[in-house]
Amino acid sequence: MSATKKPAGEQNNAPGDDIPSPVAFNKQMTDILERLRPLMKDYVDKHSASELSDKNWDPMNIQPAMVNFWQALFKNPSNLMDMQMEYWQNMALLWQDMGKKFMGEQVEDIVTPDKSDRRFRDPLWTQ
Repeated sequence: MSATKKPAGEQNNAPGDDIPSPVAFNKQMTDILERLRPLMKDYVDKHSASELSDKNWDPMNIQPAMVNFWQALFKNPSNLMDMQMEYWQNMALLWQDMGKKFMGEQVEDIVTPDKSDRRFRDPLWTQ
């Protein structure tokens, strides 16, 4: 079996690795967007600015919620930092307990599912 040479900038994947090259993906997306450009230009040219601005680009009306979120975030960015710190501390605890369980140590579960939740009844979830 002969090895195929990839274009410059692309990395060879390990045997059995199905992950496409990020360089190839980037090239494909660039090609698609370049082909899409004339279509978008035609669309914009055929429609007046007022017609485009009158379109409902937010049918679920999410924009006000997003504006409120970002305004609250910028008023007190320390809240976001506090939430991120709490998140990463909790993630570190989960990884620490997972490592202890992997090493055979008995550790009390940090999170236990509700008894009525059927999704976690299989014993594999508690191994």
